[in-house]
Amino acid sequence: MRRYIYILFARKWIVITALLTVFLGTTIITFSTPPTYQATATIYVEQKVEQQMFAPPPLSGPDIRIFLQTQLELISSRTVAQRTIHELGMDKKCKNPMELAKMIDDLRARITAGSRTGIRSDPSEAGLGHSFILFVSVTDSDPVQAISLVNVICRSEERRVGKECRSRWSPYH
Repeated sequence: MRRYIYILFARKWIVITALLTVFLGTTIITFSTPPTYQATATIYVEQKVEQQMFAPPPLSGPDIRIFLQTQLELISSRTVAQRTIHELGMDKKCKNPMELAKMIDDLRARITAGSRTGIRSDPSEAGLGHSFILFVSVTDSDPVQAISLVNVICRSEERRVGKECRSRWSPYH
């Protein structure tokens, strides 16, 4: 053990130089990287099923997974990204269609969608139902822009689903 300590003290300038280089490199990268903010919203979707004798059964098993996968793909689709950019007026900044396409692809890369499922029965209601919670997140260097983007995506989802479900969103960053 003494031998290792002796070697370290004999080569102390190499050790000090290496540690200072790592410290300075980390400091430079930390302060030169722009901050990134993430706005997240939750969408509550409920499938209500009336208890009727000849009614088809509610979604279950693989059907639920297919339904959720479809919803998540729609939320992060090119159409939703393009509609979001248009509603916020961001498309007016583009000088040509290539810039708009790049902006749409960039937004799609910053959208994250996920889900959590649960089966819920409410004794106060006549029917049983399945509830789904979808999460939508958008990252941006501007926190206000991130919130605006995720809010427009959630409003778009509410309009698309219509009367079939209830959606609520609550953004935060």
